[in-house]
Amino acid sequence: MRHGMRRLGGAAGIALAATLAIAPAASATTDDGEDHKPAKPAGVVLAPHPLVGVRIAIDPGHSAAGNSRTDAQSADAKVPDGRGGRTECTSTGSIGPEGYTEHEFSFEVSQKLAEQLRERGAIVLLTRLHDDGAGPCVDDRGTFALDHDVDLMLSIHTDAQSGQDQDGFQVVLAAPPLSDSQRGPSHDLAESMAQALQEAGYEPEVSQKSEEDEAASNDSAGSADRQVPSFGSTGDGASEADDTLSEGVVERSDVTTLNFARRPAVQLELGDLGDAEQAAKMSTADAQEQYAEAMTAGVLDWVDGHRGLRPHH
Repeated sequence: MRHGMRRLGGAAGIALAATLAIAPAASATTDDGEDHKPAKPAGVVLAPHPLVGVRIAIDPGHSAAGNSRTDAQSADAKVPDGRGGRTECTSTGSIGPEGYTEHEFSFEVSQKLAEQLRERGAIVLLTRLHDDGAGPCVDDRGTFALDHDVDLMLSIHTDAQSGQDQDGFQVVLAAPPLSDSQRGPSHDLAESMAQALQEAGYEPEVSQKSEEDEAASNDSAGSADRQVPSFGSTGDGASEADDTLSEGVVERSDVTTLNFARRPAVQLELGDLGDAEQAAKMSTADAQEQYAEAMTAGVLDWVDGHRGLRPHH
């Protein structure tokens, strides 16, 4: 898993579990003329900072309108998609039945996630710092990871078409991979995020297409020998990862931000704005904090497994 990796710079990977020793208080003289020293207070343990020195990019998906390249350029202007094609610069994303938007949700959750990661010592950078007006194009969001020399990148989105009654999620990987960072390191990041979300009570989404593929496989005579193509397999060598993906982890070639990322990166599609009940819940601060807590746990798990190392481009 750690093939082709180099060491993190700075203090990354050092967990601080420091203890602050409090000096004894000065003695006090009472009416009886004797000195009485108060009991020595116990040391105060500072909160651990396991992400000190780790640089994390958060991409709040979509934007309220337009893009930041030129004022005249429209939001649907075509930009490179990272695989030889062209795609829209950006969009406002999905809209819930009551008008709550994906760009609002992704920005609000990203703010809460950034706060939690910073509390644990991380250096956090966001691809957009406000939720009004122009936002960066999707290719610029991807190159942001390398431009800012981060150790990992999370792109936050929602899913308006999960068709599930419960809070669902998908963790998306770029595939086929276009760089070493998109192979094992991104695969590990996706696994950590999916596991953390499941442990927090979120259900991995199973798309209708996946269900149809599984049914077709079960009906075929050779279904017992069928295997899911290994992650990172492009026909040019062995995969660094397992032969199957965990529930909730999917591979896609059409996510431009991930295609341009040259650091471990995944896109998280959280909840279902198309469902009125879920959309109402997702707009609340409590629900957003819970998403942020789950993703923070995923980051901590990934960093713990990749301490002191980072992928080449």
